[in-house]
Amino acid sequence: MTLDSLQKTLNTKADGVSHLDQYYYNTPLDFFIFLSSISAVVGTSGQSSYSAANMYGAAVIAQRRARGLKASTVELSTVFGVGYFSSIDDDKQKSILANVQGFNSIPVSDADLHESIYEAILRASPDAAHQTGGITMGIATEMALKGQGKPRWHEDPRFGFMTARDDSLLSPAKRSQGRRSHDRKVPIKQLLTAGSIAPDEALNIATKYFTAEIENVMQLSEASVHPEASLMDVGVDSLMAIDLRAWFFRELGVNMPVLSILNGGSSKNLCKAAMEQLS
Repeated sequence: MTLDSLQKTLNTKADGVSHLDQYYYNTPLDFFIFLSSISAVVGTSGQSSYSAANMYGAAVIAQRRARGLKASTVELSTVFGVGYFSSIDDDKQKSILANVQGFNSIPVSDADLHESIYEAILRASPDAAHQTGGITMGIATEMALKGQGKPRWHEDPRFGFMTARDDSLLSPAKRSQGRRSHDRKVPIKQLLTAGSIAPDEALNIATKYFTAEIENVMQLSEASVHPEASLMDVGVDSLMAIDLRAWFFRELGVNMPVLSILNGGSSKNLCKAAMEQLS
């Protein structure tokens, strides 16, 4: 890619959002929405300059929110049925649709676009519960595109919350690894609280299934996480920690603070703390 080619793509969006931001730098607008693309979320092969332009816009939005101003982003897939796509022939539309699905995204209608803008307005406040102020529309799940090839980002643990996994789409080995412990005939809590089980054995059982849940959430291979490894070293982030906290509540009925998961504890130490709550 030449510098000229990069600038032609980058400057269109980057200059536009930068000029608007400077003009309304401290103006308390009702909303300030940057229309972005899902390429800024998952990346698009051969379109790094376009992804960079959208990421720049997202950074401007983050800065406005940090200044206490209302701002949000809408990250879209291809919008069909309006504009350019309303005037092309069927063959061309089918070709573009196939390309969109190849990136594991789904087309967005004009009604979807209107709804996403409405949601972005609601999330524009920097004090809103959704702190990023971002709306992402058009990323497909494995079940939505069953039978089609998956893009590389489906294997990235950072997108674990965007991939709805279906056992029929996984190999037998991954089905065994990824199966959640609540699919068991005997609940884990019942196993751990059985009168005949020794405390050490109960701790090993809890650690085994919690470690498997970590591998499931992070999409790692079986037995790849050591029970005594720090979860920070493993790569658990705040979103994953929320999912793991839910596991403790769902399976054991105990409250495990997210900070305990993020403060460097191992799966064994966390399960030990959970077992103390059960006793």
